[in-house]
Amino acid sequence: MKKHRMLPLGLAALTAVILTAVGFVASGAAAPRATFKAGLVSDVGRFNDKGFNQSQLVGMKRAAKVLKIQYRAIESRAAAEYLPNMASLARSGYNIVISAGFLLADATEDVADQFRARSSRSPINRSRP
Repeated sequence: MKKHRMLPLGLAALTAVILTAVGFVASGAAAPRATFKAGLVSDVGRFNDKGFNQSQLVGMKRAAKVLKIQYRAIESRAAAEYLPNMASLARSGYNIVISAGFLLADATEDVADQFRARSSRSPINRSRP
């Protein structure tokens, strides 16, 4: 039952990645050789949880194939890894960083604030439902 409640969250994140990538590519804002890069950070459930983490990774792989984007998925093994994992992707120039699950909410907000101060186009979306 709990897994089914998290499915809409995973699907919403996947939809956001796809729409962002499509909008980016369709706008022609990128140079011909530029690549849209999307990052995904799991919670401690990891990507083989048969739940929303795994669903988001499957969606990310599909988006990468269909939209020809580059992605990197980082699996968090402890809550203390959330913030450094997201910050690493943001520092590496990823256009969007997706945090998989509500457990990452505080770290997501912290990283969004940190990178928003450096750029008006922060790769971290800190909106909460």
